Amino acid sequence: MKHCVASYARSCASGRCSIWAMEFHSGLGTEKRQTIELSRGGVIVQCRGKQNRLPTAAEFDVLKAWARFAGLTISPYVRASA
Repeated sequence: MKHCVASYARSCASGRCSIWAMEFHSGLGTEKRQTIELSRGGVIVQCRGKQNRLPTAAEFDVLKAWARFAGLTISPYVRASA
């Protein structure tokens, strides 16, 4: 997705954070839409798409629904594109 998630390998291995993917499934296949960084404390601290784009309003709605379902918090720094 042309962003530097590999630099988080050590943080993930030590348990400081985890990296998740938001995918869109259709009859044409699966498309990765967002990469999400989740802190050990259950806070979504980053959410970025291809080439570091911010999530669309629809993607942000999915992120909020996942946070509610999983009991996560979204950092105030995470926002949708205008």
